[in-house]
Amino acid sequence: MAELNLTSDHWRRLRHHARLVIFDSQADAVKYLKKHNYRLDAAVNGLYNDPAALSAITGSVNKTTGQSATKKLGDLFEKYKGALLRTYSVDPSNPIRACSLNLVSLDKDSDNINVEGTMDFCHDVGLDLEDAVTLAVSHELQSKTMGEFSRAGWLEGWKNLKCDSLESMRNALPSLRSRLSSDPAYFKTIYLYAFDFAKAPGQRSIPVDNAKAFWGMLLPVGLEGDALTRESGWKPEYNDWWFEFLDTSRIKGISKDVWKMVSTESSTLWRTSGRLSGSSLGLVSRIRNFDRHPV
Repeated sequence: MAELNLTSDHWRRLRHHARLVIFDSQADAVKYLKKHNYRLDAAVNGLYNDPAALSAITGSVNKTTGQSATKKLGDLFEKYKGALLRTYSVDPSNPIRACSLNLVSLDKDSDNINVEGTMDFCHDVGLDLEDAVTLAVSHELQSKTMGEFSRAGWLEGWKNLKCDSLESMRNALPSLRSRLSSDPAYFKTIYLYAFDFAKAPGQRSIPVDNAKAFWGMLLPVGLEGDALTRESGWKPEYNDWWFEFLDTSRIKGISKDVWKMVSTESSTLWRTSGRLSGSSLGLVSRIRNFDRHPV
């Protein structure tokens, strides 16, 4: 392994993820990793572009179900990946739906589930795009762009959640929502993930209307089970104060500093300046002078 400059720990983790994502045995994982120069994404794509190899590997059938989880998840991926590109009418007053259509790459040759497939999937499992659980699912499936899922992220994410069918995926949603609502660490992870997820490529901030839409998804869920309150001390009344401030200000974009302050450092947002950039310091000063801020 010296020529690859991989530590034993890196090698162990790479083999683990390769096995988890596409293979039923460690030997098969090592074989395909070597064939594709130890690049996991290349191994995944190579396998699914080689029907004979895929059949041979997934043919090590689970005798109880007659089909491996990998094969089931792969079939579902192909189903949603094959969704035809259609023209959706987008309500301009709904930033979540508009954002999901504006950010995705509608590449017919992509090996991803695109926005059309994502909408079909959400419909099939009863998942509303405006539900915060959508963000948890996207995080678990390692989605980097709104409305898109890679093959590797889809397979590994659902295996980690122990799901291999639409029914099991549908049944996993309530537990994800409960965790998002009651687990401060998990809420923080999803909240911070949401900023980069909602941000357009190459931009450093989120348009304020889009940010308000995502806050409208996340903050109520975080307050519902106290995850947000225990993490940062955020209170229900802060929602009204914050949105009223945004509505009366001329702020056009929300930076990552401000995004983090709203949930993870609410005391900084309302009472102190902390170590912030100049623009964020100015915002905190304006909030302090806002006649509805907490005392």
